[in-house]
Amino acid sequence: ALAVYGKNGTGKTTLAKLLVGLLEPRRGSILADNVTIQQLAAPWWRNQIVYMPQEPTFINATIRENLLLMNPDLGDAQLNNVLRISDLKTFLDQTPDGLDTQVTDNGKNLPLGIRRRLSLARGLVTDGKLVVLDEPTDAMDEQGVLAVYNIMNHLIKSQKTIIVFSNDPKILKGAAMILNLNVKPKPELKLLPVQAGEGI
Repeated sequence: ALAVYGKNGTGKTTLAKLLVGLLEPRRGSILADNVTIQQLAAPWWRNQIVYMPQEPTFINATIRENLLLMNPDLGDAQLNNVLRISDLKTFLDQTPDGLDTQVTDNGKNLPLGIRRRLSLARGLVTDGKLVVLDEPTDAMDEQGVLAVYNIMNHLIKSQKTIIVFSNDPKILKGAAMILNLNVKPKPELKLLPVQAGEGI
């Protein structure tokens, strides 16, 4: 896993958006297997990525429809597993309509911690090979933070490529590489000795 850290305004979120193709670079290019991502078919590229943005937004539809947007054929057993590991089961069990709860105002009707869990679950349904997490533990309660750590450890064991943008000390300690955006004019990349199986 690569952890990218830096102060506010150093470009963490911008870099995350560039990696997933939401922004195009003004100069230079971003390559995936030696191909610029602009040359890749956008729907195919989106399905290769598990993306959790810092400020998640949703379509005004049910929670189920939001989660299945990127993988409408996902089976109930797989969806329930994603909900369990994203720590959403308790919230949905306490909500009268559960997965059929209507999302309004692009998700702003939901607490930020729940929006972030839903965003993570939405990313996990693609089972993409590249995982991009932008401040995954930000605005999470202790249980949500533990869920994020567990998911990251699971993704590491599943041989996913993980790029996480975070200042969380535990995430930084568990990374194999750290990119420090605070160093100017060129960010500093460090390889870290990680104990086998240590994780986060």
